[in-house]
Amino acid sequence: YFNADGSMYTGWLEQNGKWYYLNELDNSLQGAMFTGWMKRDHATYYMNSNGERLEGWYEIDGSWYYFYPGTGEMAVSTSIDGFYVNEYGVWR
Repeated sequence: YFNADGSMYTGWLEQNGKWYYLNELDNSLQGAMFTGWMKRDHATYYMNSNGERLEGWYEIDGSWYYFYPGTGEMAVSTSIDGFYVNEYGVWR
């Protein structure tokens, strides 16, 4: 994805109400759409196979996680609607 000036876009990108993360590293992966787990700025996120940031409850590899609406940050060590998620974000 490129900016209007032709430069490669990196970082968070919102398109049609969906959020994506484009790699900021200055290497061959710069601008590549991120998928899977990502830690950034002391928060954990998950991007699905289309690169879309998840929000709400999702089952990933057999475990349930909650991602806050609006930010996509994974909830840890807290209760969401009466359901406790541990320090790894997994509902128990």
